Amino acid sequence: MFDRSAEKLIAKKKTYSEAIRELDNQKNKKTVKLGIDGKTYIIKNPYHMDATELQFKLADKLYDFMREKDTDISDIAANLGFKADNIKKCKDHIF
Repeated sequence: MFDRSAEKLIAKKKTYSEAIRELDNQKNKKTVKLGIDGKTYIIKNPYHMDATELQFKLADKLYDFMREKDTDISDIAANLGFKADNIKKCKDHIF
């Protein structure tokens, strides 16, 4: 488990600077745990990388999550008035 400060950060949305600060606070740990929008991302850090290097590992995990997630396609299509197939094609192209 992780400390109370990490639990509090999971409950709310993070800004970029908050995420970097949290990465910086955990840079000396072998496993970094970062909560974003209710999901915990775990980054292996055996070489104690700094926050700048860790942010790229976090970005990879976030992109993987966005690629796998398909529940947002119908919401976006409904909000914009486009076909879900067209939104899916755009998302596949971007991610």
